[in-house]
Amino acid sequence: MALIAKTNLKKRIIATLLDYTLFSFATFIYIMLAGHNNDEGGKTVNGLLALAIPAAWFIYFVVIEALNGATLAHQGLDLKVLTI
Repeated sequence: MALIAKTNLKKRIIATLLDYTLFSFATFIYIMLAGHNNDEGGKTVNGLLALAIPAAWFIYFVVIEALNGATLAHQGLDLKVLTI
């Protein structure tokens, strides 16, 4: 089995960090808006509202990448998933 060289590794790492930063920020905003106060002074999202977070992750990282070949940050850095 031949070793395949990974090109654009630095750009891929940066794009992934940007994607997860964007998703984390959106999740934080969602919890602040949809969550209710808990006993520890924070916010809690539970029940059906909690399913929005993994659903959004699936849509952003799986569906968008499957349809476009890249997530937003990967597109911004001109990276695309290709098959060999």
